[in-house]
Amino acid sequence: MLRLVLAILLVLVAVPAVAQDVPPPTPRVDLHLGLGYTRWVGEGTESDDGRAGFVMKWGVNLSRRVGIVFDGSFGVSSGGHAVYSITAGPRIAFVNHSKVVPFGYVVAGVNHYRVVTQLWPFAYEARTAAEVAAGGGLDVVLSRRWALRVLQLEGRRILASGNPSQLLVSTGVVLRLGSVPQSK
Repeated sequence: MLRLVLAILLVLVAVPAVAQDVPPPTPRVDLHLGLGYTRWVGEGTESDDGRAGFVMKWGVNLSRRVGIVFDGSFGVSSGGHAVYSITAGPRIAFVNHSKVVPFGYVVAGVNHYRVVTQLWPFAYEARTAAEVAAGGGLDVVLSRRWALRVLQLEGRRILASGNPSQLLVSTGVVLRLGSVPQSK
């Protein structure tokens, strides 16, 4: 009888302890809002060619590991350069049984770049070109609805002559909505 009571107590204690280690389910949709810093790299760039701005990424997860990411970003430099970017592409998450989720992605889309050439009378030069980017990052799941995007690094290339590459570093919060059915 004592063994039966001990076995029941062991099960009652062990099941909640194991359940705590299970991360929240993969969200169907995640929305990342954050701050980023972009640095122009390559030939023809100046030492102060960087800009701070906002980053918004919207992801739709097709399974626990594979999803589609949509990226919209905006940044302004102290020199009056403004860059708007809209891209989309596949994302792979390296999901395991922890609350730390590394991910990687490749996207393509459109980049619009505007440079102020004269303040009075106001004049600017603008270009729109195709853009490709590859990157990755690390999310830490805080709860079923929230995660912290600790770090995201992205390399961008504007596919037009005379444009240098860009390196984007960002961080922020992730709102997690819905859930992907778990495969058995």
